[in-house]
Amino acid sequence: PRPRRGGGAGAAGLSLTRTYMSSIDAPSDLFVAASGWTHSLQGYVTTARDPFPPWDPGYQPGEEPHTYSVSMGGRSATFGGGSEYIPNVTTTGGPVGTYWPISTGNTQLIFNGTTGAGYYTFIDRDGTVMNFTTGAGGYVSNMAMPDGTVWTWTYNSSMRIESVFSKRGCAILFDADTACAANTATTYVTATSPCPAGVQTISYGYTAGVYNTGARLLTSATKAGQATTYTYTGSDKLGCIKEPGQSVCSIQNTYYACPRDPGSGRPIPPYGRIKDPVISQVGASRRATTYG
Repeated sequence: PRPRRGGGAGAAGLSLTRTYMSSIDAPSDLFVAASGWTHSLQGYVTTARDPFPPWDPGYQPGEEPHTYSVSMGGRSATFGGGSEYIPNVTTTGGPVGTYWPISTGNTQLIFNGTTGAGYYTFIDRDGTVMNFTTGAGGYVSNMAMPDGTVWTWTYNSSMRIESVFSKRGCAILFDADTACAANTATTYVTATSPCPAGVQTISYGYTAGVYNTGARLLTSATKAGQATTYTYTGSDKLGCIKEPGQSVCSIQNTYYACPRDPGSGRPIPPYGRIKDPVISQVGASRRATTYG
């Protein structure tokens, strides 16, 4: 289950929506690194080597086939092809070239330039074109849509998003634990500006995990003085969402606790609870949905 909560700041089609995915325990949010949370303005290409029989002699080291996954907001696609480039080991391997779609037809993934200095381009079925930052695995750099809209991303040195600008005259800025939307026709901001006064703003609250003390958990999202709150289970999974002014959960999750290895005699470490599945979810109507 993926509750889409947390509010958003937006203008002229540019908006921010945060989504919780219970199977993600490590920080995946390129804004605030909150465990389990992603958002609609983060996009990236990831790579996984395909399994193949160890007796297959057809691949040189570093040239094994890979699966490449593109994710951007609600868009996703997977591709086959390419290979892994290993500095000082392989000279011809690497992701350069065009890939073949696996999950969806009429999409393209291309690696432009050389392995060490190239970048990915993704073309979606509707003609949207996304370019990614330099490297064999990159973050979205700009996106051009069929209607002429162009969005451009800026990152800090840690590859956290600092801003997204639209040529339609608006921008979303990420400032510490705050995000805001600015009309660039009336408010002057740059790609690295803090949130200015008087614009639409949302702020987030966090706390450390209990089961995994290294985790960072989103606890609140406040917009125009109204706060949506989030509480977690003992294994740091999202348990309850309460809308502003409400005392009853609008979404309440119950999880199955993955058992430990009976032969180890030791408790499950924090990373071992990543796969705890949701077995029941109660929505605002108070009706429960169960999962097998």
